[in-house]
Amino acid sequence: MDSDLYTKILRKNLKETQLLYAPDTPKNLRKKWKFLQDNSSVHKSRKSMAVVEELVGDRLIVHPPLSPDLNVIEDMWSYLDRKVKEARVTSIYQLKRVLNKEWKNLPWTEIRKSVDSMHRRLAKCLESGGNRTEY
Repeated sequence: MDSDLYTKILRKNLKETQLLYAPDTPKNLRKKWKFLQDNSSVHKSRKSMAVVEELVGDRLIVHPPLSPDLNVIEDMWSYLDRKVKEARVTSIYQLKRVLNKEWKNLPWTEIRKSVDSMHRRLAKCLESGGNRTEY
């Protein structure tokens, strides 16, 4: 991925009208979301950061380089990886099909499980002095 593709993805998916909320999200919290990205060079390029600033503004969570990755999306990537392996994908076409299907059908319970574990993750992170944890 390069910053051109990343900014295209951001522009398409970070519009308020495109955001999806868990069914149990209280109405008063729906517009209080935060944006987290890692320190990948693609994410941190001038072009990408300009688009993030435009679309996200002060909702960006800034964290230092080499900080522990506490983004819930990492659990979703692991979930999708397991589903792809279960499907025994053998072609790019099949990979796209499986990923699209599994992403659309990703259960909110899976997402909620990851979100609910965040307090434990943060505690482990503090306990380890900011070093890697099992999460």
